[in-house]
Amino acid sequence: MLGRMHFSPILLAVAVAASCGKSESDHAAHPSAGTAGASAGVPVAAGGSGTGAGGAGGVAAASGKGGAASGTGGLGASAGAAGCNRPDEVEDSLSHCPPAPKRDGGQPTSSCSLEATCEALGCGQPWSDFDVQGCLRPYCDGDDDCDADERCVPETLVGELGCHSSIFEGCSPECDGCGCEASADCRSVAFCQPVSEFPESADCSVRGRSCDQLEEWRGALDTGSYAPEVVLALEACAMRLDRAVAACAGEGGAAGEGGSAGSAGGR
Repeated sequence: MLGRMHFSPILLAVAVAASCGKSESDHAAHPSAGTAGASAGVPVAAGGSGTGAGGAGGVAAASGKGGAASGTGGLGASAGAAGCNRPDEVEDSLSHCPPAPKRDGGQPTSSCSLEATCEALGCGQPWSDFDVQGCLRPYCDGDDDCDADERCVPETLVGELGCHSSIFEGCSPECDGCGCEASADCRSVAFCQPVSEFPESADCSVRGRSCDQLEEWRGALDTGSYAPEVVLALEACAMRLDRAVAACAGEGGAAGEGGSAGSAGGR
């Protein structure tokens, strides 16, 4: 099932709890300040750095352009606008993109300009489904799927509680922006990330997380069907979170400082 959405340029991943299990009738569009914030505040991720576990952004309509409460892509903005400022259509600004392996539905098309498309989809952000060229990024199962200077990082390993659509259909100009269609499902994903920016030592840091955030994060952590080195890292993170949640229950305070979830092994 596809839904029409307005993605926000800075939004990345929305809290799973805010969106999973909702139908298209529940939300007319996708992502928020942690996921590209939908025109009706619906969470479906264009990717990114917001998290339900307490990072930047996280809940649809909380902040950013495109959220239900405010923003250029939101219903409140477009519906109340006096007149329509629809951009001109182009042939297909994403025609340069190759097929994306391990992705359903294939590479979407866009009759918006590449700049407008990438502004809507958050291209190039760490947890965006789209790279800097506007092309779908493939998911990864293990480090072997990545380049030598990268590693496969599930977003939950670093506390990103994302909600990503499995299929992106396409984008086209609408009043005051570029509207995109994507399936209304919700999934957590893993992408190849630069080792320099996502070292093992930074995995599963609980620094600054509240007890509620830690419990939500622990509930979202799943080893899935990843390669052994990724499963080991996720299992180590689960044990760290268990200890932090237990400390919260015993002391009633926030979790202490975090660090590495433990070495998951090399490639």
